[in-house]
Amino acid sequence: MLKSRIKNYLKNAFGVIANPKIQEVKIDVLRKVSRLITASNINHSTFSEYKGCNAGKSVVLVGAGPSVNKFQPLDNCIYVGLNRACLIDKIHFEYLFTIDKSGVDKIYSEFGQYDCVKFVGDQNLGPAFQIPESEVLKWNNVKRYITDAGLDVPSKYSLHIDSEPLGNFNSVSLQAMQFILYTNPAKIYLVGIDCSASGHFNQKQDTTEEHAKRMKNRGEDLFQWADDTQHFWYELKKYADQYYPDTQIISVNPVGLRGLFKDLDQ
Repeated sequence: MLKSRIKNYLKNAFGVIANPKIQEVKIDVLRKVSRLITASNINHSTFSEYKGCNAGKSVVLVGAGPSVNKFQPLDNCIYVGLNRACLIDKIHFEYLFTIDKSGVDKIYSEFGQYDCVKFVGDQNLGPAFQIPESEVLKWNNVKRYITDAGLDVPSKYSLHIDSEPLGNFNSVSLQAMQFILYTNPAKIYLVGIDCSASGHFNQKQDTTEEHAKRMKNRGEDLFQWADDTQHFWYELKKYADQYYPDTQIISVNPVGLRGLFKDLDQ
């Protein structure tokens, strides 16, 4: 009787182990755990030295929206740029952020050789999104980071960016904000973060029509992207109010974000 039970137990157990669906789930879990471990190791190496480093200072986050053309640079600030913002002559950046291939694939050389620290993300979403590693290896002063893209979980803003993935929303500006808030500045100025479908400040690099076509080829809609991005910024405000209430966020010449933070028109 006992032998029969043991035989049946082993038969059922091996049946479960051999079940293709269960094997697939196990492989998926292992893949996600592996990415979380990688994120913890890489992000700790990349971000831990910056925790609280900008206390009492002002940081300017500069995107590539058309409103950046009206921006008059502010003195005594630390500048963080996004993607093709590195082409703006009137600003020198201490840091640049990029993660999406479409943001820099026309300016790989200019971005990669810019003289500053470059934070380059890996969002694990396939060749239409991924900046090739062979390109990144040519760039100087690069620090890598991992987001929660590809983990099949709802993205969230990360407080502990030195030990967990950054929240991956549909704009690298929101990853940069997680970093900037982590440095705990007194003020954050938002420049060229238009959250609109009006293209970029440098139409020679990528017209609005070209940008919309590129997004469509990736299964995305430019106008929906703008609406979603505004929503994610509203969520960012809730996060910042909770964890960094002493940091004032100011939108300079705002477009899609007008009225969300303090507005400054130049």
